[in-house]
Amino acid sequence: GKVLKVVTTNKTDTFSTTSTSFVDVTGLSVQITPSSASSKILVTGALVGSTDSTFFFVRLMRDSTQVLIPDSTGNRTTANFGFATHNPSTYIMQTVPIHALDSPSSTSALTYKIQIECYSGTSYVNRTSRDSDNVAGYDPRGVSTITVAEIEG
Repeated sequence: GKVLKVVTTNKTDTFSTTSTSFVDVTGLSVQITPSSASSKILVTGALVGSTDSTFFFVRLMRDSTQVLIPDSTGNRTTANFGFATHNPSTYIMQTVPIHALDSPSSTSALTYKIQIECYSGTSYVNRTSRDSDNVAGYDPRGVSTITVAEIEG
């Protein structure tokens, strides 16, 4: 189908959380109002992050509804994306790609947003956990992004 509309948000500041439940990443959301209930919404983006723990969980939401829910989760975390590092580095960030095709069946304004959750410790967006401002430049800063495109249904 044809692309009818594209909306994007770039998050250039940092965010951190110690929450062991999913929380919204402030400033990493985008709103779109589909022109037809048959339209699909293509969501793409990237979350740049780090953790001083071992796991970093990410999920994509449409308003209060998770997009891409895994089957048979039991007691498992229902993350869409994420990473694990068994040897956390204080000066390395990971990039988590975000990609989904949603069928919201709606002509109301929709907000797509990214949420993160910690396993333990602190998780960070757009920065390393150490975040040292030294001359050697070992601790980068990043930009996270989310883009939605309405696809004619």
